[in-house]
Amino acid sequence: MKDSFGVEIEEGDYILSASTTHGRVKVGTAFRGRTGNLSMRIDISAQYGRQEAEHPRSGQLGYNVVVLRKADGTVPAHVGSTPPSVERVEGALRGLIADLDYDMHKYHECDEMTGEDHYPETARTFHAAIMGGGG
Repeated sequence: MKDSFGVEIEEGDYILSASTTHGRVKVGTAFRGRTGNLSMRIDISAQYGRQEAEHPRSGQLGYNVVVLRKADGTVPAHVGSTPPSVERVEGALRGLIADLDYDMHKYHECDEMTGEDHYPETARTFHAAIMGGGG
């Protein structure tokens, strides 16, 4: 079975299922029932815009289903957040390296021989690597 965006739903996926007929939204984990069909263990639900204090422990998947997080921890592209900019990566690297090795941080920030700040170049390389462009 696929979600509304074409992502295959598998056991262990964290999903949102909505019923337009009954005005209910459920969030939980997909699992295979005794018959082999996918169902969901419901963590939280709301009906007609109000969170339900009590809700069924499990339920069927509706026609409007979205995989929010795959069982392996990955997030489908249609749910994913905006990728980090090179500038944000640079800021994170500056803070991380300063915490881990202050001498290395000072070298990257101001090369003793040239005075050059190496962080922008390092951040571009690292950003390309984490975005799948090599490095």
